[in-house]
Amino acid sequence: MTLHRIHRAVAVMAIALSGLFASSVSAQITDAWKHKVRWVLDTTDAGAGLKSAQAQFVVPIRLHTGNFDFTKARPDGGDLRVVAADGKAILPHRIEYYDAANELAVLWVRVPTLAPGNAEPSIWLYSGNPAAEAVNDPVVRDGVTSIVLNAMKSGANERADGIEVDLAAAKPQVQGLLGEAIRLDATGRIQAGGSALTLGGDGTTVSLWVRPDASATGSLIQLKGAQSTIEVSLNAGVPSIRAAGAGAAPAAAAKGSTPLPGGQWRHLTLVLGERAALFVDGAEVAGLTAKLPAQAAQLIIGGGAAVDVDALSVSKVARSPDWIRATGAAQGPDNKMVALAAEDGEGGEADHFKILVENLTLDGKIAIYVLAAMLLAALWTMISKALQLSRVSKANQQFLAAFREAGPDAFLEPGFGKGSAGAAAVNSRFEASPLYRMYETAGVELRKRLDTQAAKAPAAASGKAAAAIGPKATNAIRAAVDATLVREGARLNRLMVLLTIAISGGPFIGLLGTVVGVMITFAAIAAIGDVNINAIAPGIAAALLATVAGLAVAIPALFAYNWFASRIKDLTNEMAIFSDELTSRISERYEA
Repeated sequence: MTLHRIHRAVAVMAIALSGLFASSVSAQITDAWKHKVRWVLDTTDAGAGLKSAQAQFVVPIRLHTGNFDFTKARPDGGDLRVVAADGKAILPHRIEYYDAANELAVLWVRVPTLAPGNAEPSIWLYSGNPAAEAVNDPVVRDGVTSIVLNAMKSGANERADGIEVDLAAAKPQVQGLLGEAIRLDATGRIQAGGSALTLGGDGTTVSLWVRPDASATGSLIQLKGAQSTIEVSLNAGVPSIRAAGAGAAPAAAAKGSTPLPGGQWRHLTLVLGERAALFVDGAEVAGLTAKLPAQAAQLIIGGGAAVDVDALSVSKVARSPDWIRATGAAQGPDNKMVALAAEDGEGGEADHFKILVENLTLDGKIAIYVLAAMLLAALWTMISKALQLSRVSKANQQFLAAFREAGPDAFLEPGFGKGSAGAAAVNSRFEASPLYRMYETAGVELRKRLDTQAAKAPAAASGKAAAAIGPKATNAIRAAVDATLVREGARLNRLMVLLTIAISGGPFIGLLGTVVGVMITFAAIAAIGDVNINAIAPGIAAALLATVAGLAVAIPALFAYNWFASRIKDLTNEMAIFSDELTSRISERYEA
């Protein structure tokens, strides 16, 4: 028997030494790791709100599509390395949950020191070394933490030697605050005990996240020793604390004033030291005088109140309020303390658009490509139409000024106006003017009906020309001018249909891309059988990008269309007025 124990001790030592050697070898960060991102641990009031330094502090890092590219790491996450701010010291980390297919993971990392009031302490996460030895440290907790429970699978939990944990009465795990959580109904419980689990003495701290059912009632935490017992329970969601036995006043009890809302995660911390205190989300809600003597203890979580439990830890010291606040800030759903740094083009706020683009499905990409083509067509139409209308307006003003200066027989020759050098000069000056083309049409039609020599003869005493036209000829000239007006109106409205297509079609194409993208996302959820906001948010956000693209096409096209339509209407009205003026002058001068 003695020989067997010696062999067992030697084997354990050999395993420990080989593990230590492997860790030292694998803890060499070289150029083989192709990718890295920096994580900031904010200890200012905006983050953890630390007032004193915390040593050997354990923080979770949540990885998802929004902050980590899973294609840049091995499918099992074995090549992940967490490095201190100096880029050299390897920090212990344990992977609680890693799902490369759904792009979700949770890592627990032990940081040597957290200094108060520092917004920029950081750690580095390296990945992208396919040949790296897989590292997943089995122990990350600090030296005074006895138990860490996160899920029902053993790889997610830690316990000190001499402590046994019984999860047999717990229910299957559910989606939790950090990866998976443990479900406890009214009869379900977590039990732990052993020589290393103590109550009283230097103190005891039980920290956990709970998500109670609505108006949950019953026992939540029990610490039972040979001499003393302390219990935390819920009564219609209101937490209370009770102590009995040695070190506690008779019937010592205290309760909070606000019930825990059903279906929401709340951070509860029971601290036993010089007194017993219960904290909810970092604020003390109940306390009583209870200096308990040191004694072996049994821990029971649940057994009364129906709750989900996550990130349970038991420490053999009385943790400080600073530690409690920092734990809540690091582990909580708001994630106030741990954030991806936005720098070097990696992660952070600067990568939101990149995340959307990378998560676009094929249908979304097709919709955006179509919308991009529509946007280019709309922009080209806007630019060309703006230049055209500007040229037309300027040429019309110049033509009208020259027309009103012309003599009474201006219709008989193409060239007219002050400084005119003939038809070539006129065509050059007024080629963009619809009014000039109407005038030219009228002149051509008039000259067809007049003998040029007779038109140049001296006018009769009545003031009419020697050669004249009749009412039918005048109507024919008016019809020709009106036809030119219609053609010029069509020329002004040319390509405006592209803007109307962008206005009406852009949002519908974008909406189609969004609806199909959301359908695909929910189909993927149905296939997985689990709902996780970090898994579905990137897909839905990317799907909405198609709608944004459709609106980005339609909105400028709408503004431009209304502006151009107003300008074209003004020019069309100007042509209509000029048509009446033109035919009236012809009738007055040449009609018999």
